[in-house]
Amino acid sequence: MGLNLQEEYNNTNIQGVIDQLEEDLVGLAPVKARIKEIAALLLVQRLRKNLGLGSPGTGKTAVATRMADILYKLGYIEKGHLITVTRDDLVGQYIGHTAPKTKEVMENQREDLVVIFAGYKDRMDSFYESNPGLSSRVANHIDFPDYTADELIQIGRLILEEQQYRMTPDAELLLREYIEKRRQMPLFANARTMTNAIDTARMRHANRMFNSGNKVLTKSDLVTIQAEDIRESSLFSEISGV
Repeated sequence: MGLNLQEEYNNTNIQGVIDQLEEDLVGLAPVKARIKEIAALLLVQRLRKNLGLGSPGTGKTAVATRMADILYKLGYIEKGHLITVTRDDLVGQYIGHTAPKTKEVMENQREDLVVIFAGYKDRMDSFYESNPGLSSRVANHIDFPDYTADELIQIGRLILEEQQYRMTPDAELLLREYIEKRRQMPLFANARTMTNAIDTARMRHANRMFNSGNKVLTKSDLVTIQAEDIRESSLFSEISGV
């Protein structure tokens, strides 16, 4: 089954919205370009859905979820679901309100509640330092090591498989090179970095499909990440000094 992306684009009248954006806003070229990229991705996702294709960290939350399931199956808690809370859920609206608010959250279901603290090591160390005695009350501490390049590539494959995409061998080689270079730079975030790289590659893939004009697209076109979708990363141009 072949699909004409340009025809689908024309039917949605997205161009009218983009033209109106150009008329309403002066300058802001990067913002407008980003909006067009997102529109292209959403359009490709729509075509993929028509073909029956799915839509689109180091695993701390995943491990916490499995831990909750284990505790439930062993009878330590009545429910096996994990409730994730962030700083915004616990910090009070005014000075002095944080402690009672946090205590309220933890005390309401004291008998059925198991608390799992998760975060980056340096921040967790600071957290324990600011709460004397808390570390000794936490029975088990688990350190999550960085993933190897092979493990990150495996994670990338799993992400793509879950979203019903695939990579060509050349694309996978470039993705490995991307990860090797990226992990030497600041703010490398393991699986989250891989997830972001895959999401960006999907965006470039969508733009490549969008720019194919009147070419009839096949299912293979819509699910295959090519090397160019990885190579266009600014990281490669930064490294080469272009």
